[in-house]
Amino acid sequence: MLSGETTIGKYPLECVQTLDRVARRIEEEGDLVFQEPSLLEGEKIKVLQSAVLLANQLPGSALLTFTRRGFMAGALSALRPNRAPIFAMTNSVQTLRHLRLLRGVDPFVMPLASDPNDTIENAIKLLLREGRVREGDQLIVATDILSNDRFVDSVQLRTVC
Repeated sequence: MLSGETTIGKYPLECVQTLDRVARRIEEEGDLVFQEPSLLEGEKIKVLQSAVLLANQLPGSALLTFTRRGFMAGALSALRPNRAPIFAMTNSVQTLRHLRLLRGVDPFVMPLASDPNDTIENAIKLLLREGRVREGDQLIVATDILSNDRFVDSVQLRTVC
């Protein structure tokens, strides 16, 4: 790898550009087939798998999730959706920093409202302001919603308007 060269070499910019070019080419080479990770078991993972499957079947769609500690975004990243970005909303700067390390995850900091629908609408407005989505885009919202003192796993398909 060129990472050592960037700190001691004469051409740090060229080294980083080469790393970037190689990484982008590998990402674009097509859908990689991975065996399903054995550590991802349980009902919540099955719900997240259905969200990824839906994202894979809807060209140009994106995944949207909400996370306080990073589990939802981390699990979606591990399931490796084909080309669908994962927008992860958190209310913690520390969690945001951890999310930046995950493959395919674009994290954002925003307050998480007590009403799940308000939180989703606020996230869509944020993504519109940031230019990450446009009207007519499809978002697969994968989240767990607090309802009557228990969490309910949810996958929703929303069209940005």
